[in-house]
Amino acid sequence: MQEPRLILCDEPIASLDPSSSKTIMDHLHRISRDMKITILMNLHQVDVAIKYSDRIVGIRRGEVVFDDEPKRLKKKTVAEIYGSDAEDILFEESPE
Repeated sequence: MQEPRLILCDEPIASLDPSSSKTIMDHLHRISRDMKITILMNLHQVDVAIKYSDRIVGIRRGEVVFDDEPKRLKKKTVAEIYGSDAEDILFEESPE
């Protein structure tokens, strides 16, 4: 498709090593920023989502639990989304 307005990405870095993941995420971020294309992405790596996103929507059992800027995402909310204790969830850059 030429000149898309939206790109859908379903777990684009799920099976990649950290270096390749960074390359892909940097590339997608550049596409979004430079070409002004919205990217809707499904990720389970919370730290990556926080780093690269302008907006995060957290869903649990079909219900929206969080819909806001990444800086407003807290450990308690992430634990609620994933249904586990906040201490059990790994973060590179930890939300409060």
